[in-house]
Amino acid sequence: MISRMIARKARLPLILISIVSLVAACGCSTNNAGKADSLPGNKYVAVEESMTIRCTLINGSYGLLPHATPSDSFIYDGSLNGDSTAYGGWTNLKPEALDNYYPAINDSFKVLLGTYYYRELSPGDMSTGLRVKGVYNFPYALQSGFVLRDIDRNGTIYGSYGNASIVLLSGELWETPTVNEIASGSGTGWDGKPFSYTASYNTTWTISNLGTYDKTNLTRYHDCGTATGFNHTYYGADPAEPMAIVY
Repeated sequence: MISRMIARKARLPLILISIVSLVAACGCSTNNAGKADSLPGNKYVAVEESMTIRCTLINGSYGLLPHATPSDSFIYDGSLNGDSTAYGGWTNLKPEALDNYYPAINDSFKVLLGTYYYRELSPGDMSTGLRVKGVYNFPYALQSGFVLRDIDRNGTIYGSYGNASIVLLSGELWETPTVNEIASGSGTGWDGKPFSYTASYNTTWTISNLGTYDKTNLTRYHDCGTATGFNHTYYGADPAEPMAIVY
């Protein structure tokens, strides 16, 4: 009996050493796997962030002319609609107008981010726009409050919104909770008559993973050399700007 107890005690350090060795081996394997799982340096992920504000008139009137200006297309993969690479997917713009569409494309470039704005200023009046930026480091906070935390080699996005963790595979999208706001205003209409109104505005942001692409798709074109590329929003479309009407 005593010899058995001694044998068990002798085996105990060996078991502990084996467990420690196994944990250490797993730790090394995990670290190596993490590096191997990162997005390759010649790839980027296209992310679309879109804001939609829908308006419902509660009472009164706006007294404004309706206008609808669609936002420009987000050319996230450098694709072509024409025969010349100078157009970079735009069929209605001259080549020189495309020079600053893309942000700086370099070794640190990870995400091509396009932020859309669709903002109804009244039931029949809206303002739209598009901003294109580059993401080079994580974490990166989007305008919606969504935070890009990491991207793996498959293009899967790991992010967060508030205290919630969010994972978006290629082709998937996620919507923020809708925020409602009641606002009132007044002014002079296009006909010279005064108006006043109270309206309800419902705001929703959508984050879309548009997939993984080769950086060479973008380096064929000029870039602006900074993190901000194409920037075209009608005044009032961006919620960071004061609400206004553009005719």
